Amino acid sequence: MTPIPWHAFMAQIEELYQSPMRAPQTRKQLVAILRALEPLGVQTTADLTPILIARYITAKSNEVCSRTVHSHLLRIQTACNLAESMDALAVNPFKVRSMRQWIRPGRPMVKTYHTRSEIRAVLDLMANDARERKGWAQWKARRLLAMTTLFAFSGVRRNEGFFSWVEDLDLESRMFWVRPRLRLKTENSEAPIPLPIAAIEPLRDFLAHRLDRPPGFVLPSEVPWLFPNMAGTHAWHGGRAEATPLGRLQAVARRAGVEDMTWQSLRRSLATALEGFGLPQPLITRTLRHTSERITREWYQGRDLDALSQAVERFDF
Repeated sequence: MTPIPWHAFMAQIEELYQSPMRAPQTRKQLVAILRALEPLGVQTTADLTPILIARYITAKSNEVCSRTVHSHLLRIQTACNLAESMDALAVNPFKVRSMRQWIRPGRPMVKTYHTRSEIRAVLDLMANDARERKGWAQWKARRLLAMTTLFAFSGVRRNEGFFSWVEDLDLESRMFWVRPRLRLKTENSEAPIPLPIAAIEPLRDFLAHRLDRPPGFVLPSEVPWLFPNMAGTHAWHGGRAEATPLGRLQAVARRAGVEDMTWQSLRRSLATALEGFGLPQPLITRTLRHTSERITREWYQGRDLDALSQAVERFDF
């Protein structure tokens, strides 16, 4: 065995996790977790010992939940496996004890989801803004309504919706095609998502006005993004905090009396609402494009209390 100095090992990790081999966020998370081992005394790969793992679990358990610690250990296990394969680690701590012996992940935290009536209130307020406002403000209101409609009715992930192209939306077939405009999360991610009839009109209306601009405002020769920024030069995804897609979504949601609405909470809400609507579990999982039904049930579906109440409304002994 020939231990590798930690800084040299980290450099190799970062090189192996460069885009496009791995997603930038995956690389960022892995590097941050491995850097957190340094204060615990890591100087070479030989220091990746069971004692070090125990220290890390003890330190992190005071800061975050067991599920987060578990996910961190999965990243550290990756580094240990790599070091072992390079003959730079004598004993892999995750072969001394299995992951479940190190720590058992607790139940997922309760995730935010919104009732169908809450989401409808937000969409109605957005539709009213799109009717009443003028000029640039109206164009922005139409864009926000169309984006929120897509997220609420399809359950797309954040970047899947933000960086989509016009050609990804097929209103005639009522399908939204998730394509790899950026790196997708899983192999199951690239797939068509069915859209209900209720989603079509707001999307069709925005497509008719997507390239509206004041007289004399010149757009680029091509504007492929479904939700472009005002200049038409890129997808709308950033800006000042209050001008980001999330900032504008939450501002309208608060006006409608709905707190903590996010693009992710709309995805969870769809999973919950579809179950209450009576869609079979396999179809819900396929719509969300998860790798297993367990992920859908455990992480994305809450209890649709309105649907439960309606289900037993006429029951009588």
